[in-house]
Amino acid sequence: MTNFNQMRNNMILGQFLPGLIKNDKILKYFNEIPREKFLPEFCQAVAYSDLNIKISNQRYIPSPFNTAKIFQEANFLGGEVLLVIGANYGYEVTVASNMVDTVIAIEEDLSIKEEADKNLKSFNIENIILINNKHEKGYKKLGPYDTIINLEPMDKVNQDLLEQLVDGGKLFY
Repeated sequence: MTNFNQMRNNMILGQFLPGLIKNDKILKYFNEIPREKFLPEFCQAVAYSDLNIKISNQRYIPSPFNTAKIFQEANFLGGEVLLVIGANYGYEVTVASNMVDTVIAIEEDLSIKEEADKNLKSFNIENIILINNKHEKGYKKLGPYDTIINLEPMDKVNQDLLEQLVDGGKLFY
């Protein structure tokens, strides 16, 4: 039987702390939220590794450490409205939802979005709005956003995304 609690603890001790993740909230929520519950069965064994997990020909879920580095640089204060592009199965937005006021999450793959919906419902998360939309378009309707985090690498920054930020907002691409 896999001991996911031990794996989560090892992730914090072996990746986050040596990698200079020092934000207490980031450490707390990455340690408390069970990533394996947000992943398809075929990749649960590597849920806490430092690998980006391939979920299709051109899609990867970023490692928890990579996501934690982005969140640390975002320096969430608690009142932000965050747009996450590439919501995947909902783990990253679930962690972020504990550190910001509202998360608008976009997932363009309908089957992945449906799985993310189930995952979010099972955790009773109320400050995430999950939308099926093209990643490169963002979601103007609910903007502007204090921070936009793109977990789905694209070739270039789209001007439409920049226009969805508040003045002085942050874009992580």
